[in-house]
Amino acid sequence: MTNQYDIIIVGGGLVGLSLAALLASSSETKSLKIALIEADKLSLDDSDQADTRSIALAYRSRMIYERRGLWPEIEEKSCPITDIHVSQQGSFGTTRLHAVDHQIDALGYVIKSHQLKTILLAFLQRQHSVTLIQCANVQAIDWIDNQRVVSYKYANQTNTLVAQLVVLAGGMQSELHQKLAFDSQTTAYGQSAIVATINHEKPHQHVAYERFTADGAVALLPLGPNVSALIWTVSDQRLALLSLTDADFLVQLQQQFGYRLGKFMATTRRQSFPICQRLINEPF
Repeated sequence: MTNQYDIIIVGGGLVGLSLAALLASSSETKSLKIALIEADKLSLDDSDQADTRSIALAYRSRMIYERRGLWPEIEEKSCPITDIHVSQQGSFGTTRLHAVDHQIDALGYVIKSHQLKTILLAFLQRQHSVTLIQCANVQAIDWIDNQRVVSYKYANQTNTLVAQLVVLAGGMQSELHQKLAFDSQTTAYGQSAIVATINHEKPHQHVAYERFTADGAVALLPLGPNVSALIWTVSDQRLALLSLTDADFLVQLQQQFGYRLGKFMATTRRQSFPICQRLINEPF
């Protein structure tokens, strides 16, 4: 394997995979040699039950994927949002947005994160200009002779790659950010997002709901027949919700959201993610 590339992407999550796919499919950049390094195993199994997150793609995101020929597969796995309903607990007023008013098919699309990741990975595996390196941990990034030198460890052996540009797409909590000792500022909000998939009594009719409560926002995004993706923002003091039984959790959620979707019937395993702002000050 040659170690000379035009671009090295560190991180094989949705950001890193999307960037590699867009670069590999663009007429202006598809001739570039790209290496993508990921610490975990890259799998084509789209039934990953460990990750309960879903992602909402804006209509603009659809246009980007569509121009690159990636949209048909994504559309097959996604659910369109044709309407958005915003309300506030204890208030009669609502805000409603409709795709038809903007002469578009949908305001956005909701897809399970691991399914989008699988689609992007399958596409990249068909691209000769992209080298995927998995189960590899980046140890250092150095500047030598006007080039970036990336050192990574794979199977207890250290290897190096060289490129003019290195993109860090591993997230702010990655070990690499800590190793590079970036000058960063973190603002914690004392809140976390609880995510899960909820089965409900009534069909969602492709409506995305966002309801503001005294404790935080509750969003339910259409995902499948009588199924919605939940993003529930709560104060960190309320993370005990994660340890409730499914039945008790649904009761608490119902009290916050109401009955626009009828009775909540079932929930998947819940996960939580802290909400904060992180800023990096000129890392290099």
